Amino acid sequence: NNEYNYWVSKIRIRSEHGVGFLKGRFCSLRGLRLRINNQLSIQFASLWVITAIVLHNF
Repeated sequence: NNEYNYWVSKIRIRSEHGVGFLKGRFCSLRGLRLRINNQLSIQFASLWVITAIVLHNF
């Protein structure tokens, strides 16, 4: 159980750092307030984040 928790926390920390980096780089992600309650809002949020990543790599 301790080993499982260790690996899950390690992955979560990396994920949080990635989100923090993107929010620091793109202010529009910081202000992105969406209620994710249907497929359309999931697609919109996903495309917004993907667009930020593409712009970062450009």
